[in-house]
Amino acid sequence: MALVSDPTEEGYNSFASLDEATAYFGETYWKNGKNPWTAFNPDEQEALLITASRRLSALPWLGVPLVDAQLLAFPRSYTSYEYGGVTEVGTEANPSWLISATAEMARWTWEESTRPLGDFDLSAIKSVSIDGAISVTFRDGVSAILPSAVMALLKTAGSAYIDLSTGPRSMTMVY
Repeated sequence: MALVSDPTEEGYNSFASLDEATAYFGETYWKNGKNPWTAFNPDEQEALLITASRRLSALPWLGVPLVDAQLLAFPRSYTSYEYGGVTEVGTEANPSWLISATAEMARWTWEESTRPLGDFDLSAIKSVSIDGAISVTFRDGVSAILPSAVMALLKTAGSAYIDLSTGPRSMTMVY
């Protein structure tokens, strides 16, 4: 499947283009000085960005997609109630924070695939004990988690993102 990052084109399936992700990772500090993004061929990079976009689209977002038939969550239109004012917000392009979050989610996806236990698996564990045999107790109702770099970028979205990770929320629906 070819990557299509322009929301106005048919087959739109990624919030970030290969060029945008490559530029993002080129500006990222790497401990060993080696950018792992360049180790992937373009087909693998496209698959990672498409997967990341699908995962981000599944998150709780305010508003509605600009086009009913679009497969991804963005672009969208929503009403912002920040700072005591009401503002109608909408965009036909992917905001920079979303492009960066997509690149980070792609990185998390490839890193997660190389570990025997991923972040989601680890978050599901309530306790581990060793008394002759290893005993693992799992939490009830574990929700999906996101890498901290992605969460930080989503928080820059302002009221577009509904952050459900910090505890119970209540919303008032206005019709």
